[in-house]
Amino acid sequence: MRDRVRRRTVDMGWFRHLAVLLILGLTALHAVPARAVSLQAPGSWDGTYQFDGAAGHTAGGSPIIYHYTLSIRRSASAPCCELKLEGYQQNESLRCAISGDRQSIDVAFTTYANGSVLNIYGTAIYRPGEPLFRLAWQKHGGRAELRTTWLALHPDGIPDDGVFFRQAGR
Repeated sequence: MRDRVRRRTVDMGWFRHLAVLLILGLTALHAVPARAVSLQAPGSWDGTYQFDGAAGHTAGGSPIIYHYTLSIRRSASAPCCELKLEGYQQNESLRCAISGDRQSIDVAFTTYANGSVLNIYGTAIYRPGEPLFRLAWQKHGGRAELRTTWLALHPDGIPDDGVFFRQAGR
């Protein structure tokens, strides 16, 4: 019985070390500015964009980490997208719509992946058509950077505006 208790304590210690390493790694990723790229051609928002962020720890010591994946693809009528939210108190997929031009787009809530406007707890967090955030290419030092302005969706502990998403693929 004592061996079982002692082993559990060792496992929790290992888990804490692993969690700290994960947080440090994500913090380092968040601290590195997103890769600057040339301005996009019209209609070229299609692709995958990712945001990995860390916002410290909860009062209980749990890490506050975020991993968002935005997938934009062209459909017959208009571009559409899916946003996966994973991390601190989140694990959901949203269907969204985009509007804008080659320099800037708003990503707006449509429904959750199951087609409902209510989350898994039966609560309407976002209204259909409500902008979640804005992505904009802006020149900075002769290069373009992808800036995010958080609107209805705003991760805790993250500034209102900054370089957060990075293009991960097409």
